[in-house]
Amino acid sequence: METNLFTFSFKETTKTVGLVTLLVAALLVFDRIAVAFLDKLYTHVRTGQTGGKINQYLLLETQPDVLIMGNSRALYQIIPDSISPTAFNISHAGMGPGFQTGLLSILAQKNRLPKKILLHIEPSDFTTEQSNTDIQNLKFYYHENSYVRDQINRISKYEKYKFWFSMYRYNGRLMPLIKNLVLNREEAKLGGYEWISPTPQDSINTIYSYEKAKAYKEAAFDQDQLLFLEAFLDICAKHNIQVVAFTSPLFNHLNQFPTATHQLVQFLTPKNIPLIRLTDAEQAVLSDPFLWKDAFHLNHTGAQIQSRLISEKLKKIWPN
Repeated sequence: METNLFTFSFKETTKTVGLVTLLVAALLVFDRIAVAFLDKLYTHVRTGQTGGKINQYLLLETQPDVLIMGNSRALYQIIPDSISPTAFNISHAGMGPGFQTGLLSILAQKNRLPKKILLHIEPSDFTTEQSNTDIQNLKFYYHENSYVRDQINRISKYEKYKFWFSMYRYNGRLMPLIKNLVLNREEAKLGGYEWISPTPQDSINTIYSYEKAKAYKEAAFDQDQLLFLEAFLDICAKHNIQVVAFTSPLFNHLNQFPTATHQLVQFLTPKNIPLIRLTDAEQAVLSDPFLWKDAFHLNHTGAQIQSRLISEKLKKIWPN
């Protein structure tokens, strides 16, 4: 009787293992077929911040001499042709230094590096409040780029297992992928720049957000955040790229991060990396709330002024 039960149990176990193995194999086959289709779609996207802008840059016929990198306060505020006729703005909204370094590593791997980089540095990115998960926006390159892979794996001990399935690279990105594929705006004509159109509500939004921002208390400076910037500059030095850093102003001379700003100056100065910050007199030109979308972002009218001011400073650093 016991032998019969053992035989029955063994058969059931074998059957279960077989079914699980078959299921996993089926999932892996489906994963490979589905990701091949999605990868094909991805390569045709030319717009949006889930890969389209990167594709657009990689496919430019003429290599830009200046590449503008940073977050939304570079994306919406620096007009490329104010800097150089062939400049390109590859900035992505909400992305910090980890993302920027990952993106630069990808461009190096693709042999698409510029001669010069105008890098926006956000002081808030160098405080203890950062989670450094923005590198996940480059997860399409997880299997291709070691820097991206290493930084994603640092997020948690389980991350690397998620990428056993290649489709995970599109987790949460399927609808944006389809939407951007349909839209495919020709942003290349603007050099990657995206403008914020002025509206009658801009001044109200600006003053309201400014009053809230004034109450913010600066978080502690995080020395480890400088490692991302260090890695970024190391890539630039290796490829003889000239770097100029800048920080966009806030409305009404607001300085939420005096400690972080000071530490960044201390970090960049011995490396001979210029850091452009608008003087009080220059910021006064941007004092009108109608030039702002909110206390942190200029609208297109304001962006034209800031771009001109940055360009004038760059001419003294890059005279040619």
